[in-house]
Amino acid sequence: MTSMIPLVILLSLISSTSLVSAQVASSAPVPVTGASYARSRTKLFVQGGVVTANGITVAQQNQMFALDLSVPWSANNPAWIQLKSGPTQVYHSAVVSSDEQFFVTFRNTPSGSITNNLSYRFNILANSWSQSTIKVQNPSREGVTAVKDPTSGLIYLAGGFQSDDSQMYIANLDTDMLSMFTMPNNFMSDRFFYSGVYLQSRKSIIYFGGSDSAYSSSPSITSQNLITEFVPSTGAWSNLIANNPNPAHRTEFCMTANDDGTKVVVFGGRLDSTSYARDIWVLDIPSMLWTQGPSLSEPRASAACVLAGNTFIAWGGSNGQHTVDGKPILYDVNTNQYVGSYTPPSSYASNANVFGNNPNNKNGNDNNRSGRINSNSLPDDDSGPNSMLIIAAVIGAIVAVAVAALISVYVRKRRRIEYEANLERMECGGSGNFTRRPSTSTFIDKKPSPKDGYSFDEDKENPAKPTKAHTQDSYGRRNSNQF
Repeated sequence: MTSMIPLVILLSLISSTSLVSAQVASSAPVPVTGASYARSRTKLFVQGGVVTANGITVAQQNQMFALDLSVPWSANNPAWIQLKSGPTQVYHSAVVSSDEQFFVTFRNTPSGSITNNLSYRFNILANSWSQSTIKVQNPSREGVTAVKDPTSGLIYLAGGFQSDDSQMYIANLDTDMLSMFTMPNNFMSDRFFYSGVYLQSRKSIIYFGGSDSAYSSSPSITSQNLITEFVPSTGAWSNLIANNPNPAHRTEFCMTANDDGTKVVVFGGRLDSTSYARDIWVLDIPSMLWTQGPSLSEPRASAACVLAGNTFIAWGGSNGQHTVDGKPILYDVNTNQYVGSYTPPSSYASNANVFGNNPNNKNGNDNNRSGRINSNSLPDDDSGPNSMLIIAAVIGAIVAVAVAALISVYVRKRRRIEYEANLERMECGGSGNFTRRPSTSTFIDKKPSPKDGYSFDEDKENPAKPTKAHTQDSYGRRNSNQF
């Protein structure tokens, strides 16, 4: 019975380890529509959103996840990293700060405790949330997109959060303050549920799509199917003319640009009050030519998306009736084909070990926006599947050590029992597998003592026995939390 104890403990430990590993590996976000999303150089952050069925809200979410863009993965097994849940929000917008240390949301979804606070901040390094002190007249207004100018670090929110929708709000993450100016009437007036992206190639923000009503249950789509450009450094506005027809005007679609701002993808959305889009378009900025790709089998609106290298990635969204499943859509903008796996650009791998890498840092010294923490001092970003492997390896090592210790105790105990049994047979004249013979080992010329780990009778003369050198190892446990 005694010999079964180590085996039982071993099986129990292995079972516990498997359970922990499965829980770590199975972390994935609940598929939602209307989540906020923003990217750092090697992560796509997604927060909040809502689950719908038959056009009815089932549950709003407060989840926070990051999709790792620095490692390869398949559409069936995307590299999600679970982070600390934040506020319960939906149809809000977000940016990642220029030092890549904060994920910042804009719009305060109405809840039981309504406040005028507009923004929440997620500290990526500390894995913690805090609320901004910025207050606005109407923080729950929908359809306003936040776009970051990486040169200045300022955040532009066209339309704003008050009754006058002609204002351009500008958020300064360093000071946690807002400023604003009035936009020209012929560009962004009465325009909501549009999308906007920053183009590194032109040092400008472009806007496309949008509705002329933020609150109507059946918003009418503006007749102006234009690409509007705003240059933050000069304050200049203009309409860009493509060299072939633009995609159909729409709302609630996702739009994203590649790293150098030479390609822009427009995906899905809502065409009118009852029709939803299933198409994908790629705009080549140098030539100003649109290319239409193959359409999906079902519509997709209010999805999260990113263009990482040549791969467009979309996740979540609604088909107009219910939230879609959680399998990402992957599309190669070079071949104009949907693909089943993601391979990161080589430049992403070189930056993957620095969480908080600032691509605008030319001198090796960060401007320390939004937290004033030097990004060069940040720890390695061993997140996603790598962190899961590390956690599993640490747990496996601990289990191996524990099992080895149990086996060692068991073997020593059995040897001690056999030794005493053979010794008793020898002293009684019996036979045993123990024989006294000269040894080349060093012996201590004394009787054994209890500290040597043996029992003895003081009235009998026991043969001298070799001392045992016992060493006790200490094992430290490394904290494997990455965020």
